[in-house]
Amino acid sequence: MGKQVILTGLRTNAEYHLGNYLGAILPMVDLATKHSDEYQINMFIPDLHSFTTPVDYSNLAKQTATNLALLVGYR
Repeated sequence: MGKQVILTGLRTNAEYHLGNYLGAILPMVDLATKHSDEYQINMFIPDLHSFTTPVDYSNLAKQTATNLALLVGYR
């Protein structure tokens, strides 16, 4: 049998702040670095929240790319 799967995501339609960092990003990084041998960890950036909450659609693609760069460490 393969590894158990963990799926987690962090919405992207706003700039990240300290609460995102401490409450979501750090735990995701910790999970990936300490438990990747035990679990298959899938992380994603959902943008379907833009259907249910007010969003500046003209900025959504740029904000998604910026936040993705922050999560993978290229910024």
